[in-house]
Amino acid sequence: AGVNIFVFIYDANNRSRNIGGNQAIHRSGDNIESVHNENTYELIVDTSMINQDGFVAMCADAYSDDNLSSAIGSVTFTKIELIN
Repeated sequence: AGVNIFVFIYDANNRSRNIGGNQAIHRSGDNIESVHNENTYELIVDTSMINQDGFVAMCADAYSDDNLSSAIGSVTFTKIELIN
């Protein structure tokens, strides 16, 4: 079991375009019975060079085995900080 967490910044005028390759990815493939382990993971996307409007996209992909089969359940983002 595991989970992949992705954070991307997209251009506000062209939502299919990732701005400057800015992204952060966390992969937790611990092969454990339950992914819920109460650990805290920090993903940082440096936006200091971006001078335009954009969208923050966050997504999670939970899987149940080594073949990355989708798992039934949920991933909860409990804290989001935007620092200027």
